Amino acid sequence: MGFAAESENIEAEARKKLVNKNLDLIAVNDINARESGFAVDSNKVTLIGADSTMQLPHTSKEETATLIFKAIADMLKNKSH
Repeated sequence: MGFAAESENIEAEARKKLVNKNLDLIAVNDINARESGFAVDSNKVTLIGADSTMQLPHTSKEETATLIFKAIADMLKNKSH
């Protein structure tokens, strides 16, 4: 699991990091968005895997973390089958 904050070519840059760092999943945050990022209490994150992309809803950072944990748990559950 990795995390990225990107300002340009959001998905392409996240996919590069996914491969270069040998990750299963990366959570990328568009730092240009006014409603998400470092200076506010909310995020709009995209989860990117080798064969998947999932846009999380715009929500609090706490709820974003919960959604990321759920996505990881689901991924691990699916890998064990």
